[in-house]
Amino acid sequence: PYGADLFAYVIRELRAPHPLSEWQPVNLADPAQRPFVLMLALLIVTLPFSRLLRREWWWAALIGGLAVVAVRQQRHTPLFALCAAAPLADQCDAALTWCAARTRFRLSAAATGLLAFAVAAFGLVQLLLAGGRLARERGALVYDAGEYPVGAVRELAARGLHGNLALPLDWGGYALWHLAPAIAVSLDGRFATVYPPPVVADGFAFFAADRGPAAARLLDAYPTTLALIPRGTPTALDARPEWHLLYTDEIAALYGRDADSVPARSIAPRGRLPFP
Repeated sequence: PYGADLFAYVIRELRAPHPLSEWQPVNLADPAQRPFVLMLALLIVTLPFSRLLRREWWWAALIGGLAVVAVRQQRHTPLFALCAAAPLADQCDAALTWCAARTRFRLSAAATGLLAFAVAAFGLVQLLLAGGRLARERGALVYDAGEYPVGAVRELAARGLHGNLALPLDWGGYALWHLAPAIAVSLDGRFATVYPPPVVADGFAFFAADRGPAAARLLDAYPTTLALIPRGTPTALDARPEWHLLYTDEIAALYGRDADSVPARSIAPRGRLPFP
């Protein structure tokens, strides 16, 4: 739908600040980011032994660009890993060959066999664990009920409610799947490709800890009739008498504007549930 402006959109998105962890720079203190840091460091250290990148300059340019964007935004680290895997293997092999030609160090046949066995065993364990999980779940797609407002969404569907629902970004797609078209959400995973920047900003401001002037815009500037709040999260609803609690559990609280219903209380579903 953007036409030629698609390229400008990509550039704007890469340069614009986003209040999402995946768009933040790589955090060295995060254990999940250490494989990327190790891979990048190893690629740089073994760069003098590169054979592939010397022949394919475009591959070198691609990896360099991806390294920059991956450091700036965590979400691009998998793309870097995919593109850098083959050159890194080439460089490590060349480095080992160089070392073997200049030293007497050699792995014995027994040591080589032990390493091969360890790699095969590691792969087998991964296959067994994955197979066991698929067997337990009977091949179905599952999700952790504690990460989504399962009970509140079921309550919305059971009551047959219609309206515009304010909710966090992480819950938007789940609510749309189960409640559309009766319910429209304030934000979902399509993010900037669908929602204008002011709408995105107002959605984040509503759930932010800072209770500034923008915190209530999601209620006042839009025809918001329902709100789904993570349990214990303070919002601008706290000072609004026209908003009433409709449902609550350990995960989420559901509010309605000018609603007279007696609030329902329930225990949130637990465990891994089949999708959808």
